[in-house]
Amino acid sequence: MHAASGGKFKNGLLFFKNIDSDDEEKKPEPKKVESIIAYFVNDEPSTKEEVEAIDSAKIESVNVIKNSIQLKELNTQNNTFYTGIIEVKLKDE
Repeated sequence: MHAASGGKFKNGLLFFKNIDSDDEEKKPEPKKVESIIAYFVNDEPSTKEEVEAIDSAKIESVNVIKNSIQLKELNTQNNTFYTGIIEVKLKDE
């Protein structure tokens, strides 16, 4: 049996809104996007493992890029699907 609420007349007909909890189950779940990150150290391509191995005392700055023109340009140039970029700049030694 379906529950209904708030009937409204339109063009001589009475319409009811269905308030069953079953409606929530029918909604599609949002798609989960896998993160694919591009890593750069001093403007050179790198890997996650190499970045994680860097001594933090040697890092001058870290820049995280998401949803930007730079990300779109990288994907277009390399025919890739990166969802983010992590740029690490090391201190001058």
